[in-house]
Amino acid sequence: EPCLLALETLRTEVRTSSPAALPIKPHDLRLPSGDRGVSLAFLAAIGLFYERHGGVSLAMGDICKGEGEHVTVCALTLSTGLSLAESVAHVAERDGLLLARGAVSRARGFFSYSWTGTALVDMLAAIEDVVRPLEALSVGGGERHVWVDMFCASQNLLAGVYRTPSITKESEPAGYLARKEDTDRIFDDALEAVSEVYFYCSPLVGEWDAPPHPFLSPQRDAKGAPAQPWVRRGAAAITRAWCLFELSVALGKKCKLHVALSRADCKAFGEMLSNEFDQIAGIVAAIDARDAQISKVDRGYILGRIEALAPGAADAEAEGLSHVTARVSEALRGWLVASAREELGRLAPAERATSVLINSCGRLLYVQGDLPGAEAVSRGGGGEARSARRPAPGHTRLDPQPRQAAEGQGRPERRGGAAPRGGAGEARRVWRPAPGHARLDRVPRHGAKGQGRPGRRGGAVPRGAGGAARDARRAATLLREALEARPRDARRP
Repeated sequence: EPCLLALETLRTEVRTSSPAALPIKPHDLRLPSGDRGVSLAFLAAIGLFYERHGGVSLAMGDICKGEGEHVTVCALTLSTGLSLAESVAHVAERDGLLLARGAVSRARGFFSYSWTGTALVDMLAAIEDVVRPLEALSVGGGERHVWVDMFCASQNLLAGVYRTPSITKESEPAGYLARKEDTDRIFDDALEAVSEVYFYCSPLVGEWDAPPHPFLSPQRDAKGAPAQPWVRRGAAAITRAWCLFELSVALGKKCKLHVALSRADCKAFGEMLSNEFDQIAGIVAAIDARDAQISKVDRGYILGRIEALAPGAADAEAEGLSHVTARVSEALRGWLVASAREELGRLAPAERATSVLINSCGRLLYVQGDLPGAEAVSRGGGGEARSARRPAPGHTRLDPQPRQAAEGQGRPERRGGAAPRGGAGEARRVWRPAPGHARLDRVPRHGAKGQGRPGRRGGAVPRGAGGAARDARRAATLLREALEARPRDARRP
């Protein structure tokens, strides 16, 4: 296999020759970042190489530069100083391995994932499971190349292998730039090339210990470092600042989102949608870029890029973080609803009519403001839209209330009263709110300054004789509580 042969050649050269004093090509002669996409054949060769030499089950951070007997990406590229993709392309051109050279080309997809908790074997399988069906659907079976930072950026340059204290940005600008990765262009060039983003969302509902990294938001970090151990839940990528920023920028340039999952999550996905939909929805609802973690060395760069998302804003950092949170949350909610609808479509009519997934999906659509969508989902197998007051047997209400409802206290601030009725006495459906009443889905990102959490020491919820608009912050709180499945004692203080 040509790609595997190129990798073995790199391994041999590392063992038999001295490391390069500097990368063998200056930045202006390197492959542009967007042209460093790798094919499925390249990724398959990576898997075979690490199966042969050990390390295929290691986390990506260890694959990069971890200790042990396995060959790290940093070690594998010491003879060139370039990215692994460029190094394979260099060996292929030199040794006439034409197929290996073709495995590195213009990227069409960008893979966003967390180094923390992602094993190489899971990452490779997730990319294949997303990309191979897309290739099969392409006219003429077009091959897709994927931009993966581990293989498409020089890990030695990023790790500072070539830096020397005597060469600084001020004393010798050209020498300084030659010893660092071109971070000013590498990310932007890659995203300019692609039209798809593959976001790794495993584990969907699993729990794991977060690394001791600071929050992205300095204001959040100033209130205290995360408690250790901090058990976080759901996809590691939605807790990493780089991943949220990458996804936000890709979505902003209209890249098509494809969610990638581990094979274990793929196998159980249908069952998870039926039994754990609200938990997944709660995890998505809890996404907050301020709580994302990042290494200290990268925080300044990412914050600068995020502030640029809100030019001219009085508080560009806060506005930028809010922008990232909103864009990522909206996209992942859309994916979750689409997945639920697809799963419902697989069920036989009788099974679909009694599936709890109907109400789970309908409830999420309702709080999103997609009332026609909620009505369509709620029709179930009988073809007739159900009223929220007349759910199918075994179904929960389309607008269940958070926590208090389970204790028989009725709808919050209604003291257990029945759902309001219209002039004709008919039970009002969830997609037809009372005139003058605020819709729960109309939740602005920010409330007025100083309002606090309505009903929680921050001031009373505004009311009016005609049912004036409820406070938007209270609506957001109810939405999160309605979707969030974690018990309160499991949350971070």
